[in-house]
Amino acid sequence: MTQKEFLPHETKYHIKKESKGVTPKKLKSDSKFSRAVQHSPAGPDAVRTTNFGICGSVAIDITTLGRSHWNLDGVRSMSPVEGSLTLKIHCNAEGGVEERGFLTLFHDVSGLGAWHRRWCKLSATHISFWMYPEDEAEDKVPIDQIALRHCVTTRVCPVARDVSARANTILLVTTRQPLSTDKVSLITSCHGDYTAIRHLMSADTREERDLWCGQMNRALANLRAWDPQAHSPDDTLF
Repeated sequence: MTQKEFLPHETKYHIKKESKGVTPKKLKSDSKFSRAVQHSPAGPDAVRTTNFGICGSVAIDITTLGRSHWNLDGVRSMSPVEGSLTLKIHCNAEGGVEERGFLTLFHDVSGLGAWHRRWCKLSATHISFWMYPEDEAEDKVPIDQIALRHCVTTRVCPVARDVSARANTILLVTTRQPLSTDKVSLITSCHGDYTAIRHLMSADTREERDLWCGQMNRALANLRAWDPQAHSPDDTLF
């Protein structure tokens, strides 16, 4: 009796065994999207010059901040741009001046004058007032503020005795839009299309008074130079 020949299943049906090894990842260089790094002929650190050219130029400085239209200089007759430039500029002064200390402020209380001591901070754009230094340190909202942009005092200096008999007193005058409730008082002067407010402030000593005057004048000069919306000086309102 002849023994039947045994053939493995893979041999009988010609099945090839695949390798169980992990297929290696393709290198990045095998990607069809990869490109060789190309350097400038002058070297990898070379800076290429631009092909842009100047069609025109304009100088904007402190004297022309209030404009909205400038003529371009150096524009050629065949240039694709027109010979003018229209811009809307918003400019304001920040930084440079800061002072802190106590000042005593004059208030009109039912037609009578009263002085209240306040902690004051002078910045480039405002004078802010609190009851105590701790209120400023705790970022509390100031109880009052003077916007230096609205100040029309030409130069801050000690006032005459007929304005205030209190020693070391200085004056700031500001203007604003009139209100229906405005009326002439010790600190208010009505002028039809605007209302003027008089701010009298007294320092503790002559040295502190002179310091505040100098710092306020610096802040006003800087603000009037760089802020087109700053009010023009006018010492005839009181």
